[in-house]
Amino acid sequence: MLVKLLKYLTWSIVTVVLAIALANCTTKPVAPLCIAANLWTGYETLYFARDLGFYDNKPIRLVDYPSGTEEVRAY
Repeated sequence: MLVKLLKYLTWSIVTVVLAIALANCTTKPVAPLCIAANLWTGYETLYFARDLGFYDNKPIRLVDYPSGTEEVRAY
């Protein structure tokens, strides 16, 4: 009787541990890297790279703001 109880407890613990381990194996979607930009010549290379398709397979998103002050507020 004691051996059956120990087997049952052992298998129960193993099952719970494996269930927890498998539940943690899922991948969460990666949030895109948001880059704040405005109408300034220094940001032109970011837009050029986007137009050439360098950001197609990467989680990068350019966010346009009307001024540098709005960019700082977004941070």
